[in-house]
Amino acid sequence: MDGDEFDLGVLTGNNMLAFEFKTTLKSSTKYPIMRNLLLFTLALFITAGCASTKPPNDKLTQVEASIQQAEQVGAEDYAPLEIREARKKLAEAREQVQKEEYEKAKRTADRAMVDAELAQMKSLSSKAQKAVKELRESIRVLQEEIQNNLDKSEISS
Repeated sequence: MDGDEFDLGVLTGNNMLAFEFKTTLKSSTKYPIMRNLLLFTLALFITAGCASTKPPNDKLTQVEASIQQAEQVGAEDYAPLEIREARKKLAEAREQVQKEEYEKAKRTADRAMVDAELAQMKSLSSKAQKAVKELRESIRVLQEEIQNNLDKSEISS
């Protein structure tokens, strides 16, 4: 590329609209209408690329469902921090949708989903551990009763 030439590359959002614009300074000063038309077209592509992103409504609905599932398995008791973070991030994602920051909202919703799923898994794990502990205690009590019955039967014989 010589000293009078320059490149302009553009990459927009999820659409990955990429192109290269080359011109020379001589032609841009010689044909200002053409230059302005090219710049206008470039701005139009950039605007169209940014505007085509859609709000992540489906993702927000999935996060809500995941939070509800976590609540149903006892996340309030077993994973209060994680479920609180999931709700907080969901609210934040909704605010970002209102501001039309759709990519940011999607990323925040993804993080909220991870927190909700973590809360659900932590709750299920804690419940399972509690059930195991109760079963072990029941087994211990039964073993004691069996041993007591054996001891009594030996004394009676």
